[in-house]
Amino acid sequence: MSPEANKTVVRAYIEMWNTGNVAPAAMVLGPTYVDHAHPEVSGLPSFVQALQQLRSTFPDFHITIDTMIAEDQWVAVRATIRRTQQGELRVSRVIRIGALTICPSTRLLGDWWSPEGQAIVEQTLTYLRQRGVERIYLAVLSSGGMGASRLAHRFEYDLAGLILISGADPDAPLTKLPVLVVQGKDDERILARVVERYVAAVGPTSTYLLVEGDHFVLLKEADQVQGAIADWVMEQEAHSAK
Repeated sequence: MSPEANKTVVRAYIEMWNTGNVAPAAMVLGPTYVDHAHPEVSGLPSFVQALQQLRSTFPDFHITIDTMIAEDQWVAVRATIRRTQQGELRVSRVIRIGALTICPSTRLLGDWWSPEGQAIVEQTLTYLRQRGVERIYLAVLSSGGMGASRLAHRFEYDLAGLILISGADPDAPLTKLPVLVVQGKDDERILARVVERYVAAVGPTSTYLLVEGDHFVLLKEADQVQGAIADWVMEQEAHSAK
């Protein structure tokens, strides 16, 4: 597909979340669709259920596309998410730093340490380097955090840092990279005490944020989590500039 056709698909995908209309799902998503941010959302029926649950919790949930860039098979989006929770309008957006977000994905297991996962990371790094991007942070969620924590030591000279949200493997090889770990206190999928073993093993190069919430703190506590990520990235950038 052309870059413009890819952008049309992304817009249609976002519009489903904005309206709750899942009629285009079969045309927009393939039958083997997996949400790699939430691997438990796998297949069209699971996607429809997840979308309906979100809009039930946030009836006015809306994603506004600020910028969309497409090249080859890649589409990068910067967006603003607005939703009302408990009567309070909450706007989720990191506005203090400028960054390009690229979202590669691997298999359902989030096995970034596998040859396939490592190859995807290498391809993404090459793609960014060819376009002049020099400072790259790898940010991952849930089972992706488990996988990326195992992979990170192989890319210590390629990455500026690692951001793990709701998942880290305490038995992963140690990395010298600066690491931000964000974890929900009441996460029932990947327990906080498991993630805290990883933080203790990494030691002084890790920053740990324990948030009141469950596995989905990135969505439910978006302002706090995104603010923490922005502050941490700016701190790393300031340190590298010295």
